[in-house]
Amino acid sequence: MTKSACLILFFCACGSAASLPADAPINMGEPCNMMTGQGCSCGRVFACPVASDQCAALGMGFGSFCANACTTKTQAVDCAMAPGQLGVGACVLTIQGQLGKYCAVLCGHDGQPNQDFTQCPTGFVGMTLASTGCVCVPPASPGDGG
Repeated sequence: MTKSACLILFFCACGSAASLPADAPINMGEPCNMMTGQGCSCGRVFACPVASDQCAALGMGFGSFCANACTTKTQAVDCAMAPGQLGVGACVLTIQGQLGKYCAVLCGHDGQPNQDFTQCPTGFVGMTLASTGCVCVPPASPGDGG
């Protein structure tokens, strides 16, 4: 009886620890590209590393990410991901109330977009947008408001 109770307690403790270990740092989308802001999450508490970036929110229960103005001609530089990081920076985002196009992170690697949700920057998850395909966004956090 006592052994069963201990096993049940052990499994319950493991189940809750697996969701958010007490000693694990919370991943806010790092490492992100500090020069372009790509792969960086943002919100009320976390500002974008580039002051001119917009903190874009797609809603639908997802968090916000940094997006800078771009053109298709300059997207290779403006939307560049951090070296060795998954995801493909692309000038595909239109932000309501803002003129022009902005950078978003598509699922993929080596400059090739794909539909693989696991091919996103650290801490980001893939979601499908009808016009763009698989886009990487951070999950909503309690203090994000997004």
